Amino acid sequence: MTPSFLSFTFGQNFTVNTTNDITDAIPGDGFCDDGSGNCSLRAAIQESNAIGGYSNLAN
Repeated sequence: MTPSFLSFTFGQNFTVNTTNDITDAIPGDGFCDDGSGNCSLRAAIQESNAIGGYSNLAN
């Protein structure tokens, strides 16, 4: 029997700095950026979902 190991994928931390409801410019690139340098909650969630693992969203 082959032993089973737990595997953890670590995500990133994203700081929400705008209340605008704007999408991430390039989901999956590792940066929460709406194209103008801001990180909305929607963009942070999109980026977090795209890269997988565990990400922290902060305001």
